[in-house]
Amino acid sequence: MENTIHSAARMQQRGANDEVVSFILKYGSRHNTHEHQKFYINKKKLNNLRFKEKDFIRKNDKQILKTIVVANLKSQKLITIIKNENKRIRWN
Repeated sequence: MENTIHSAARMQQRGANDEVVSFILKYGSRHNTHEHQKFYINKKKLNNLRFKEKDFIRKNDKQILKTIVVANLKSQKLITIIKNENKRIRWN
């Protein structure tokens, strides 16, 4: 997946690294918006994945839970990274 200039800046500002973003894109739940998709991993899904990626999750669990990735799968581009600080997210 290709980073846009905006997504690269947001990754740096929010402290998300490439490995966490690709992990969320690979295993995360998807929510469709008008033209993009939002990927996230909640606690229940993370606990189910602990058997597959034990070491990676142990190292990055807090960052995985607090990161939401917005991507456009048609153009294969990352749009932005959102930090979820236990606030309610509007999905539309």
